[in-house]
Amino acid sequence: MGKLLNYHLVTLTPLLSILGLYIYEMIHIGLFAAFILLYTLVFRPLADKERLKQLSLYENEGFWKLFWVSRFRHYGVLMFGW
Repeated sequence: MGKLLNYHLVTLTPLLSILGLYIYEMIHIGLFAAFILLYTLVFRPLADKERLKQLSLYENEGFWKLFWVSRFRHYGVLMFGW
């Protein structure tokens, strides 16, 4: 339970920070969009890869296979710890 909570904190904190900066008008819409793209295309897949490695479910696949296939195949394990 502790590791799952830590995973969610690590993955959601940057997203909430980006949203907070945008809501309080500290960043422009273009920078907001760039940060969201960075989060979804770079940070989140790498965080999911590390979590799958910890659980011994990562099979040393390429980035695109991890991005599209493995994250969704192991969605229940990543999100809920099943």
